[in-house]
Amino acid sequence: MTELFDIVRDMLMLAVTVLLPLVLAGVAGAVVGGLVVLWLGLQDQGLAAMIRGLSVLAALAFTGAAAFDGAVEQTVAAWSHVEGLGRDGVALDLDGS
Repeated sequence: MTELFDIVRDMLMLAVTVLLPLVLAGVAGAVVGGLVVLWLGLQDQGLAAMIRGLSVLAALAFTGAAAFDGAVEQTVAAWSHVEGLGRDGVALDLDGS
């Protein structure tokens, strides 16, 4: 059962490491976009939203390949654990009989 917990823990850490740069880019883009809109004196927040979206897309472009490679590694590890299940036979009781 601990192998299952290890797999879930690794996948959650992968999700955090993939999403954290995107969230930080969104926050940074929102701050910069808000400051630009404030500096220009605009009433419409469309420019700020566009800057925030572009910053998230840039972060996705920089981290996308690493995130994909990490997901592939985690998937291979998870399926190797599944493949090993039942290899030694099926135990009916705790003592293996």
